[in-house]
Amino acid sequence: MVRYKLFLTLQDNTGERPEYTLHLSQDQENSPDRIFDYEVREQIRSQLQNQSQRQINETHLSHIVSNWIRDIKLGYRETVISLNLPLISEASIEDLKEGGYRDLPAPIPPDSESIEPQGGALPSLIFS
Repeated sequence: MVRYKLFLTLQDNTGERPEYTLHLSQDQENSPDRIFDYEVREQIRSQLQNQSQRQINETHLSHIVSNWIRDIKLGYRETVISLNLPLISEASIEDLKEGGYRDLPAPIPPDSESIEPQGGALPSLIFS
């Protein structure tokens, strides 16, 4: 079994290098396309997201896997891919569906018994 490593370099210069390792037999080396089924792709996504705390969507994952397959076919044992990935906390804010508190408060009726005119725009008319 031969060890193949994938390193993910983040473009925001954090110095992080999440990695994923595969051990392949000679048959798997000759046809790496068959290795990357749904389960392996999700394992790659999960491990890289846990290590980097970055969101890896399906487009990024397809890019990672296609480049890694190409490098395995060319015989490279280590593959370095540089991506600009958003933080998981930033990416999930788009999925936030907060409707807010929409119930109106109960109206407070005015106390009209204590309201009396105190004089108006016109002076009082006193005819005496």
